[in-house]
Amino acid sequence: MYNVGTVASIGAIAYLGAKSRKASASATFMLHRTHVGHPAARAEQLQAMGKNVALDDQRTEAILRERLKMPDDLWDVHRIADLWLSADEAVKYGLATEIGDFAPPLGTQVYNL
Repeated sequence: MYNVGTVASIGAIAYLGAKSRKASASATFMLHRTHVGHPAARAEQLQAMGKNVALDDQRTEAILRERLKMPDDLWDVHRIADLWLSADEAVKYGLATEIGDFAPPLGTQVYNL
């Protein structure tokens, strides 16, 4: 998997699914907790939405904590705001496996997400 620009949000979880994860030197990554809009809803609907958000946060947080080795101060940022990482930081913390240019082997089918 290659990041030649920005991998953000749930895309970072999908990116972690690849064994080899290259990022161009100028690539960035953004991690955040679950976001929802504020629809007009009854109390019961808001409670259900809160439960769903908490479940999503628990699931994605478990994946990130299993795969990434970040210092506590970055986890604190992630808890309250969007956390942006450079390509070098992504390699350092385990999100990317290496810095490298987009160079799939000849004949490989390429998908763009």
